[in-house]
Amino acid sequence: MMEMSLVTQLRMWPVDFTALSNQMIVVGGVLLLAAAILMGARRRARVSLENSALTQELMIYLERIANAVEKLQPPSSEDITANVLRRLEEIAQANRPNGKVREMQTRQ
Repeated sequence: MMEMSLVTQLRMWPVDFTALSNQMIVVGGVLLLAAAILMGARRRARVSLENSALTQELMIYLERIANAVEKLQPPSSEDITANVLRRLEEIAQANRPNGKVREMQTRQ
């Protein structure tokens, strides 16, 4: 009898394989169990981010996206002006000496 090559065997594998319904249920249960374990591990490994200029900027952009999706129309010029003024004020607050963001001084 002539032996089949590995490539031919792999190509024919899906044709020769028959999955019974109880086998599919067991595999589905195993996958659900694995997903539950991964979700449980994710809850324990929470990472909290410190408040920074980058996270604030990200939150502003996400807020704009959420507002645009809710309204499904472009923001008015008044909204844009208000957002820009608010952002400029936040940048000015962050650049104060008691804020987290400080300018680096160079040595001469």
